[in-house]
Amino acid sequence: MYGIICAHTTNKCLAEEIFLKLFIRLKQEEVLLKFEGLLCVSVLRYTYINARQELKIREIKYTLSPIEAKPILPIFCSQSITIKQIACKLKISKKEVKQYLHKELLALRSKTQDTYPLPQQEAYKEHGLTSQ
Repeated sequence: MYGIICAHTTNKCLAEEIFLKLFIRLKQEEVLLKFEGLLCVSVLRYTYINARQELKIREIKYTLSPIEAKPILPIFCSQSITIKQIACKLKISKKEVKQYLHKELLALRSKTQDTYPLPQQEAYKEHGLTSQ
């Protein structure tokens, strides 16, 4: 959830505020009970849509997908659509859709880690160590 939010804003405090608000709403509004399909996909969609709404309410422009060539993640997260439907819509194979999604998620993870490193990662860097 946090990674999706961080992909739309470079403001760390705002990203954390939105994450907390959306995470708490999952429980309070029993959002998890209303999901159909895979939980992971449903949480991604919920986060994507609601993070953008939160930024819109605050009149803040959100950033775009980390991969601009064929952004699959925004399509996948903003619509109730399957990989097969995306493949048909973009006229590419299901395998290519999965590959693009994988690349986007890796880019999202990398962007989030570079922009908002975990305290543990910062400590490693201070001592000239890598986390792997």
